[in-house]
Amino acid sequence: MATSIEQVIQLYEHLEKLASEQLKLVESKQSMEEIITPLNKLIEQRQECIDKMDELMSGLSPEQKTALTELGTDAMIKRILHIDSESQKMLKELIEATGSKLVKVQDMKKASRAYGGQDEPTEAWFFDRKR
Repeated sequence: MATSIEQVIQLYEHLEKLASEQLKLVESKQSMEEIITPLNKLIEQRQECIDKMDELMSGLSPEQKTALTELGTDAMIKRILHIDSESQKMLKELIEATGSKLVKVQDMKKASRAYGGQDEPTEAWFFDRKR
């Protein structure tokens, strides 16, 4: 059963690597549109890794789970959680920046329509028929 413990440790290491890749992607200063597809792929890979870990962990005895803790999995989990926290902060900032850009574009669009004589209709219109 030592192979199951080794597999779990390898999965933790892989999960940490994927979390780091996710953080690098979010920090890359690319737009939301550019990172969304690679980000989704990383999230899918992470979920697959977690599913495999759950499967392996369910087959371990309490002694083997204790051995995992002694081998440093708690430290790995803390590092992964820290990396995830940083990624979430960066993603939140990116989403907020994207949202504010969208509001600006919509305002500019309205101003352009109003300036070009294509103002949005209101409920009341006045037509000067004396001309």
